[in-house]
Amino acid sequence: MGSEVFHAHGEERRELDIEVDFSAEIPPFALLQARGLIEPQTAALAARNASDEELQGIRAAFERNAHDNREHSHTHPGDRLFHIRIAPESGNPVYALMIQHLLGHRYGSMFQRLQAHYTCDDMPFRSEHEHILILQALQNRDPEAARQAMEGHLDEVICIFSRSGVARKQLTSRAVDFDSGVKGAAVCFADALARSGNKSAAAVCRA
Repeated sequence: MGSEVFHAHGEERRELDIEVDFSAEIPPFALLQARGLIEPQTAALAARNASDEELQGIRAAFERNAHDNREHSHTHPGDRLFHIRIAPESGNPVYALMIQHLLGHRYGSMFQRLQAHYTCDDMPFRSEHEHILILQALQNRDPEAARQAMEGHLDEVICIFSRSGVARKQLTSRAVDFDSGVKGAAVCFADALARSGNKSAAAVCRA
């Protein structure tokens, strides 16, 4: 995907002087923190608002996710598509735009190296099972179950990635040494979760 840079024009340019690179890689733990704040709410709203046809689209994404796992995909497009298709059904276009931006491109090199170094071999299949729970809650039109299933899924991803902590790193640092220091993001990330109000996930990550 080519570089996509937004420039404000005319009066906006003079007033704001904005330049945003939408192709810039997002640090993995910052990405997961943002998703943990947004996606449980999108799932709850989708359980209430999605049409039967839209739920079929979410199911189709899940089926692609399952196929990717059996083909040993390294980029997991079906996994990301599952989450992307839930967000618009929340009825809030801002949630949809945010999730599409966060997940609508291939995982960056930092995320891929994090996966390769610190995730268990069966993680895609564990995520697939968690996706089934989310899908069932959506199909049952149960907002609270959908919220809890999505929150539990993202907490599990966070804690798998961060389970072997060492030195503290800045959550959004772009200079993480993945060969020797990525493990340390766990402690920093648990602190960030606690500050954001997600104390249950923070406690699990520190365990």
